Amino acid sequence: ASLGKGGREPMSPASSAYIIAKQNVRDLDMCSFQQPGLKPIYGFLSMSWGLISDIDINSEVCRCMGKARFTAYAITRLCCHKSYYGDLKYVAKNGLYHIKAGSGRNSRSDSKSSTRQGIAHSKNTHENNNEKKSQLKKSLRDLRSLQQHSRVIVNQPTASTDPCVDDDEDWVKVPTDTFTTLWAVNMSRPSEEELLARNAKIDDGVIHLSYLQGDSWCGALCGLLRLETGSFMIDSNFKQIQVEKFYLQTHYSRQPSIYSLDGEESKDNKSWVIMAVHPGVLRVFGPKQQ
Repeated sequence: ASLGKGGREPMSPASSAYIIAKQNVRDLDMCSFQQPGLKPIYGFLSMSWGLISDIDINSEVCRCMGKARFTAYAITRLCCHKSYYGDLKYVAKNGLYHIKAGSGRNSRSDSKSSTRQGIAHSKNTHENNNEKKSQLKKSLRDLRSLQQHSRVIVNQPTASTDPCVDDDEDWVKVPTDTFTTLWAVNMSRPSEEELLARNAKIDDGVIHLSYLQGDSWCGALCGLLRLETGSFMIDSNFKQIQVEKFYLQTHYSRQPSIYSLDGEESKDNKSWVIMAVHPGVLRVFGPKQQ
């Protein structure tokens, strides 16, 4: 959805086939989800917790309804409103834009890169094929490096119950433990219907962390109604921050809750989870950014 909307392409199979046929390759950031005792999980879309993950995961019982299941279950959850409790910390990104090393591009250079891409397309087919092979080889090298890094993370014992204690980075703690929902995305649209981070790019090197603090039933209702247009941020209780990574420890004993990692329920909903971004690891076919 983010690729199609970002390139002003209609959402259809024919449009997707056209994008692939154009063979324009773009960088795509990848995210990792780490939990104690489990191997890291890798994805590229989102993580949710609280009201949103309840709707996403628990509405599976009425999957036969299609997309309407989300609306039906959202009404059910709002009628039986509950709060969620946890500790949230994050490492903020310095500056709005992130410049990646190597072949990565930042969103501020899109207009310049369009000119360079126009020149590249004028080259012969042999040069284009060599460039694509080079990009694929780089993707494989990055992925192998990340896999080796993940094995180090899994095998290394945790010195503390809170992994942030032994980390030299500047963690910022959110000064509340009461939330209605949390949704962290790697791109602007987690689905075709929701616009969660209007200025997000698939290669901006940041996680767009949004959360609704407090336990307002009205705030939750208004936020859900405004997801389609992305105007939910007019509520002062909604916060959105660009981060490199964040840490969340749910207070499961006070209120059971679910972690949804790229649309799938986590194997462990009681322990902490860390979501981090790995810029430019993946390559995808996509339209040029408008």
